[in-house]
Amino acid sequence: MNGLLYASLLLHVAACSLLTGASFLLVLAGRPKDEAAGRWERMALSASKWLALVALGAGLIWFALRAATFTGRPETALDPSAIFAAAIDTWAGKVWLIRQGLLAFAAAWLFLAGQPASRADWIASRWLLLTLSAAALVLMSLSSHAAAIERQLLVHWADILHLMSAGLWIGALPFLAALLFISSRDQETLQPFSRRALVRFSRVATLLIFALVGTGILTACHLVGDVPELVGTTHGRLLIAKVAVLVPALLIAARVRDMLAGPGSTPLSRRIALHVTVEGALVLGILGFAIAMMLSVPGKHGSPTWPFPIRYVPDPGAFPFWRTLTPQQNAIALAACGLFALGLLVSLWRRPRVLLAGVAASVAAVLAVLSWNGSTVQANPASYARSPVSYDVRTLDRGRESWQQHCPACSIDLARLPLSATVGDLFWLTGEGDKELGVPSLAAKLDEETRWSVAQYLRASATAATVTAGGGTQIRPGLIPAPDFDIVLGPLQLGTLSDYRRGRPVLLVLYSLPQSRERIEQLAKRHAQLAVYNVEIVAVPRHSSGNPIAELATASPALFPIVTEANGAIVRAYDLFAAAAGHSEFLIDPRGYIRAIWPNDEWRNADDEIEALAQQFLDEAPPDEADEHQTH
Repeated sequence: MNGLLYASLLLHVAACSLLTGASFLLVLAGRPKDEAAGRWERMALSASKWLALVALGAGLIWFALRAATFTGRPETALDPSAIFAAAIDTWAGKVWLIRQGLLAFAAAWLFLAGQPASRADWIASRWLLLTLSAAALVLMSLSSHAAAIERQLLVHWADILHLMSAGLWIGALPFLAALLFISSRDQETLQPFSRRALVRFSRVATLLIFALVGTGILTACHLVGDVPELVGTTHGRLLIAKVAVLVPALLIAARVRDMLAGPGSTPLSRRIALHVTVEGALVLGILGFAIAMMLSVPGKHGSPTWPFPIRYVPDPGAFPFWRTLTPQQNAIALAACGLFALGLLVSLWRRPRVLLAGVAASVAAVLAVLSWNGSTVQANPASYARSPVSYDVRTLDRGRESWQQHCPACSIDLARLPLSATVGDLFWLTGEGDKELGVPSLAAKLDEETRWSVAQYLRASATAATVTAGGGTQIRPGLIPAPDFDIVLGPLQLGTLSDYRRGRPVLLVLYSLPQSRERIEQLAKRHAQLAVYNVEIVAVPRHSSGNPIAELATASPALFPIVTEANGAIVRAYDLFAAAAGHSEFLIDPRGYIRAIWPNDEWRNADDEIEALAQQFLDEAPPDEADEHQTH
């Protein structure tokens, strides 16, 4: 069914793009003035009729197959009532209905409208066709991957512009080649109508290509993610293939511009037509890759398989300036760099030595910066894989129990595990084993989910061992992710720690009575002052009791949650990092990383540090929710 889904969607989008491109070129070329131009216009209109019908039919087949895929029942594709219900009850179905209506309107107009009698009628009819076909195409963005990104209006508009630019450029090229071939039957050189259409399209296509590249980079930054997702997921590799085909298409387009602008004799019509035909074939290949990307899982939501034996690890002490930028600002910066590179490619393609020297210098500069701020370490296919189990206190409990049960004699020195080791590296380690570290292969004893839990536990333990050895209260950013847990206050479920801290730091307090009573009293009084810095407090008693809230009974009202369930799992998880049996406090930043730890009586000097760190968090980039703790 996946093959049928791909074929129907490809046929549907290709027909919509060609219909949009044909109507766009009809408007751009203007009213025909000679016999060859008239033949081409009649051919374009006749082809548009069939393209509208193909788009309607393929769209119906595609939505029927999509409904069957969603329900998991193949027979749904042949059930009109089920298809109608999917169209009425889902957002994607409503968008599909609107688009099909626009295509039906365009098809009816193409078959029923007669030849325009005046110039005004001609202009109105061509613009009507362009509006209907372009609207049917760009409305696909309302149910695309980019539409699912919340609170990113720029990405949504970029996706709309990307679809529009692609449809106008890709769809117009075959009809432009047909115009050039038809005009070349009568004479070798370009006729005035053909030359005017080619020159106009060439100018507009330059803008379309820049818009296509810029918006493509913007959406890719939010959908693909980082380098591991680019080279290690199907979605990312399809994007690489798409760019690889785009480059020769751009070079051919630049060559056509040079042929038009060259001095001397008028260029040969058939020669230019061949160039445009090859360019059109390449961009149709790009369309095929784009459709495959639409049906694949976005790289940010996939689990990358790293294809190289080494990987790059930034210097733990380095804090590059882009870490202070929001994901949207980073995407805009990358888009600007991409457009600059595109400009160099188009302008320097006739000077390959200069172009290659520029590329080599750019690559050398990037490698020099990377080597200055980091190093390479050994990698494996699972290095950047995403754990299917969540990083929470229950996962660490399960991982600890499984590790102690199935490897009781393991004498692994957790401090020897490098900080650069990801949870994917440790998952690979538990499957393959390592004699030097004293880790046996557990692949035959544990299923994958349990091995991921063990890997999460080993990663937390190794990080905790390193931090304990280093000492100090403050911890560098991005080192220790805070294990998640449910915040339950009596009968109330307040969500999870990750929900509670979203966009703000959290001071987690593990207390025991009566030793912690003085500090809890102090925090109850300072709660309002800490709220000025957007700091929230969550308290967890180390020892469960029947009613911890009543047991606490502070003189000042404690206006922060006191967790009453799963205390033992929370305490065991966070004691990995504090190594304290009494009172301990953890400051968790908005990204979900522990940034400071105050064990035992060190809380007496904590308040000034808490306020200073909270102010520092305000200057850092806000968290990217979709990218949080990808390697943990």
